Amino acid sequence: MAAVAFDSLQYAHQLEAAGMPRKQAEVIAQGLTSMFVHNFESLVTKDYLDTRFSEQSVRMDLLATGMDSKLDLFSADIDSRLVKFDSRLAKFDSRLDHLSATMDSKLGHLSATMDSNVDHLLTTMDSKIDLLLATMDGKLGRLYVMFVVIMVGLAIPIIQTLITWLG
Repeated sequence: MAAVAFDSLQYAHQLEAAGMPRKQAEVIAQGLTSMFVHNFESLVTKDYLDTRFSEQSVRMDLLATGMDSKLDLFSADIDSRLVKFDSRLAKFDSRLDHLSATMDSKLGHLSATMDSNVDHLLTTMDSKIDLLLATMDGKLGRLYVMFVVIMVGLAIPIIQTLITWLG
């Protein structure tokens, strides 16, 4: 800390020159000297402030370095977690793609099976309808023959009666 220069005798002469009585000027100068000596340790000088500011600057630099270090660690932790997240997301996407492909395959198989079943059902129905129509045609043909026989059987007596009656 820098020394503070205070000349009490010179100060007393200045007070005396300003019109103060000598005794009073000496008492004031001695009082100020006593005060300076007593409070000298409490005085703050520019050098003292510069030193303290430099110390605080060093502390702030250390604090900033520590904070930068912690921030770097935090950033690395976040980056690591993001890499893990991306990895898990890629696995999820892969599983989703596999599930989608499996579902597409199963839907394709189901659609083919349904198409095959519908085709088989339609073929079976067509076959049964053809058989039914053939059976009905056969029965209708027999019914037609029976109808003709009945009509001829009925018509012959009527024709004979008409021939006899007309004849």
